[in-house]
Amino acid sequence: MMRLTLLRHAKSSWDNPDLRDIDRTLNDRGRRDAPLMGLVCAERLPKPDIILVSPAVRTMETVELFADAWKLQPGVEVIVEDSLYLATRFDWIRIVGTYAGRGGHILGCGHQPGVGNFAGWLDGEFNGDVPTATVLSFLTENGGLDQGTARLDFAGRPKDYRE
Repeated sequence: MMRLTLLRHAKSSWDNPDLRDIDRTLNDRGRRDAPLMGLVCAERLPKPDIILVSPAVRTMETVELFADAWKLQPGVEVIVEDSLYLATRFDWIRIVGTYAGRGGHILGCGHQPGVGNFAGWLDGEFNGDVPTATVLSFLTENGGLDQGTARLDFAGRPKDYRE
């Protein structure tokens, strides 16, 4: 059985309209929510073997804060996958499939709507809505990556854990 955890980047800033989309940073709420969700996952999930992350600044910041709170470094390999930037579900299928044999738990951090579309493809019951900094963790049958063969094992949104 393989575990696949998907993380949508935390809330990003729109303060600088001249900034390219890929260069947008997290806003204050995003900087609070990413470590919060790292702590939540540390209590509920096994550590990932690999983290796949989009090259966007907001995803890189999310993973750094998330991983620091979870105390994943050193030890967990972080791989920046250029094609995860605004990836479609087909990109997600291809990329995760490439790494599926390298660990029992893969965590991927990316963007909507690709994350939600991929989650819906994995588990036909999932509606595709993934708010910022939301974590979705799936267990796949036989360690494979096939449509409709994953089961959502954990879902967490920051608003459910904020005090």
